[in-house]
Amino acid sequence: MTPITLEKVGSAVSGELQVLMDSGRMMLNSPAATYSCEDRYTSLQKALKAIDARLFGVQHALVLGLGLGSVPYMLQKHYAAGYPIDCVEVDPEVIRLAHTHYPFPEKLALLRILGQMPLPGWQVKPGNTTW
Repeated sequence: MTPITLEKVGSAVSGELQVLMDSGRMMLNSPAATYSCEDRYTSLQKALKAIDARLFGVQHALVLGLGLGSVPYMLQKHYAAGYPIDCVEVDPEVIRLAHTHYPFPEKLALLRILGQMPLPGWQVKPGNTTW
């Protein structure tokens, strides 16, 4: 099945961003990376399974890099995370896309999105973030 483009926007931080529907999952892509693919990130699934038993006692989480929210989504879907999840994201356009396309909208209110603008001292170039 061919992915369907749902939204395509420019970002001063990430360059061109595309939100796609691919095999029933939302994806966020840039020319340099795939930022999100809901719960189809096999490397993240393996990492979470490695600490599986410890995730059920967690009261709070911090996620660096939001994308469309794959990590919070996996925590909420597979580990019944009903606690606050702080998400740090420097790209305002990614934050807007996450608000629009988060795959678990009824749990979006549990995400506290921080760092909506690059922090002082960061040099931001289209398609590349350096610090």
